[in-house]
Amino acid sequence: MTDLVIKDGTGSGKRAKVDEDNNLRTVAITHSEIRHVSDHDGQAYVLDSGVKTLASTAEHVLSWVKLTQGSDLQGYFERLSISWNGGSTNYNRPLELRLWGGMAEPTANNVAFTPTNLNLGSPNVAQGTFWTWDGVGVGMTVAFMGLLVMSFIVSQGWTRIPFNDGIVIPTDTVLGISVIGAEVGDVGLQVLGFFE
Repeated sequence: MTDLVIKDGTGSGKRAKVDEDNNLRTVAITHSEIRHVSDHDGQAYVLDSGVKTLASTAEHVLSWVKLTQGSDLQGYFERLSISWNGGSTNYNRPLELRLWGGMAEPTANNVAFTPTNLNLGSPNVAQGTFWTWDGVGVGMTVAFMGLLVMSFIVSQGWTRIPFNDGIVIPTDTVLGISVIGAEVGDVGLQVLGFFE
């Protein structure tokens, strides 16, 4: 009978270690998918709106994204983070955050921006059209909001909403983000995502 020998995969000829209970000794290091994509492909980005002051309790469109990365890549939203000061009186008023699919492209009160690559050594740039509210008026002006994908109610402070790659944005698909504050107040938005 021939003994089974497990060797390491590097070709060095070293045998795998087995403990006294006959368990094979292994080591595994895991990373989040966004970390892997950032490290190996340089295709992970953050979209940051900066802090904006909501001028009224009307709906304000903060961000608009249309990806054109290429037919072989699509976008994934890993996490959305929103900061809300709670309004302007008791600082305890809620804010509703809404995500829209198919929102019309903004026609006023918008400024183009470039998402920041999370791999600071990567020359890659996110391919798409990215608009954020310029702080003038009551959010970006859009002809129609599109289809409501989901909404969240957040309280004063910094709220992280994990999607764990659950929101997929194929090429040429639009995602818009809006907020409605119970009072005027300050809001900031960050979205982490990647292409794969």
